[in-house]
Amino acid sequence: MARPKKVGLEYFPLDCQMDDKILMLEAEHGMEGFGVYVRLLQYCYQQEDGKLDMSVVFRWKTLGKTLGIPAENLRKMVDTMLEIDLFDRMTFENEQKLTSNGIQKRIDKVSALRQKERLRKSEADSKPENELSAGKPDNSARKSAQKERDTNVSLKGKNTSSAPDGACGSDEPKEYSLTHKIRGLVEKEVQGYYWTAKDAKHAQQLGDKLKASYTSTRKSEPTDDDLLKSLLTILKNCSQLGPYYQFHGIPQLNERYNAIIAEIKKMHSGKKSGASPRARHDAKPD
Repeated sequence: MARPKKVGLEYFPLDCQMDDKILMLEAEHGMEGFGVYVRLLQYCYQQEDGKLDMSVVFRWKTLGKTLGIPAENLRKMVDTMLEIDLFDRMTFENEQKLTSNGIQKRIDKVSALRQKERLRKSEADSKPENELSAGKPDNSARKSAQKERDTNVSLKGKNTSSAPDGACGSDEPKEYSLTHKIRGLVEKEVQGYYWTAKDAKHAQQLGDKLKASYTSTRKSEPTDDDLLKSLLTILKNCSQLGPYYQFHGIPQLNERYNAIIAEIKKMHSGKKSGASPRARHDAKPD
């Protein structure tokens, strides 16, 4: 009896270090959101084309029941995953299917290996028996299976952590992004600060502003450590300003960045002249 044709993958790699997209998902939906994402990856990889069909309304209900969450909660989590590019939004809008660039690359790679092995077996079956080595077993199938296993795990050593499904990649340690470092600094300096997906977006913009300020004053390219030192200085100075300019969150700091920097400069110029800074900063500007 012929062996059934393999469909999808039996396993896939998972990074030990998660990127910013996973942090955004966890900030919005907690560890439950991460768990649902991994389960959805499993379902995607089980499909022959790497795409999980969500076009039928009952799919949301059955998946929600399987995962132990209401269908409406599942929809909200999937919306977040699409918004932060863990899954490809265009494919979902056009086909109502969940997938990503990383999933497609891995599926295509394994499918090509399987097709190559099927052709090899077909050619071997068409050869006369006496062309095979007498008394020696054919180990090519076993070698091919091992090659496929190695490909699933590492894709021949290529780093795939940049793919939209940010949980999957290579075993090599990767450098944390500036956004990730900004989060670490803020959570360290501001006790009880709760990081959200909105913070991550504003932190990226804030990083660009810090870099622009540094470059304009120092006339050189800053390192991440330079930018973090600048941010730490701003946070410490904010505590001496009026309520409007004090630190209330990354979004507020990003949106009022120029005004806050201007007030910090005024405060230091006032100290040099002997004026009291607090009195000038208590009221919100018009």
